[in-house]
Amino acid sequence: MKKRFVGLALISLLVFLTALSCAGTPPAEETAPPSAPPSTPPSAPPADPAPPPAPAVTAEQLALDALNAAAARAAAAKQRAADFEGESLFPSDWDSAESLLGQAEQQRNTSTLQSTQESASRYDRAADAFDDIFERALAAGFELAERELIAARNAAIAAGAEEHALGLLSDADSAVARALEEFDAGNYSSARSRAEAALLGYEQAASAAWVARIADIRSAAAAERQRALDVRANVAARDLFDPAEAIFNRANTNFQGQRIEEAARLYEESRPMFISSAQLATERRLAAEEALRRADQRLVESDETARVAEDLLIQQGGMR
Repeated sequence: MKKRFVGLALISLLVFLTALSCAGTPPAEETAPPSAPPSTPPSAPPADPAPPPAPAVTAEQLALDALNAAAARAAAAKQRAADFEGESLFPSDWDSAESLLGQAEQQRNTSTLQSTQESASRYDRAADAFDDIFERALAAGFELAERELIAARNAAIAAGAEEHALGLLSDADSAVARALEEFDAGNYSSARSRAEAALLGYEQAASAAWVARIADIRSAAAAERQRALDVRANVAARDLFDPAEAIFNRANTNFQGQRIEEAARLYEESRPMFISSAQLATERRLAAEEALRRADQRLVESDETARVAEDLLIQQGGMR
């Protein structure tokens, strides 16, 4: 038992000494990282040198610039007037403007300040003349376009576009409205393009309506033709039937050639002519029948008169 306590005491002493040795060792000191050297701010770029002063513009240079601008204006005015058919609408005025432009080109002179200014004035006069033609051509073109658009729209409606091609008709109406807006804004080329598109739209609406109606129109004309044949109008009223038949045949030719609008127009033209020929044939037949009835009546009356006369003769002979 005593040996066990001695051993335990020795072990405890060793543990105590070990703890003292660990506690007595000082911790290692942490070393700080080396500090970065101080940064040097970048140096500012050198300033750009000041631009040299602009050279002074001379009166001669200003006059030359004005001359070039006047020449460009005259060329543009001529082209604008030509684009709107000014030459064909106002040929004599066009010739006068051309003469002014020719003089400006032939007499162009930049030898002195005065000659340069006079040359610019000649171009300005030519430009003014072409501008005047353009304005009058524009007004004439607007009036013509207005008439054409109204006529085309009326034709589309007459063809049945309101019922059979309302979408195309509405699109064309919208194009006309946009053309007027462009015209009022001074965008004349755009206005003309939109007006041309509207005109084409009305024509397409009319064509679509004719295509939708052609079957009914053709059938109606053929039915009236057959009625005329039934009453022998081709014999009793040839003076009316034959022209109607010729138009009807032309309508068939156009229909077979897919010229639908022309075919429809001809079918509609022939239809009332067949009706008239049938009416005339009927009237002539009735008149002929009435004439035959009257002739028969006269024959009957003649036979009765003859019998009466014969009876009188017989009676007179017996009395003798």
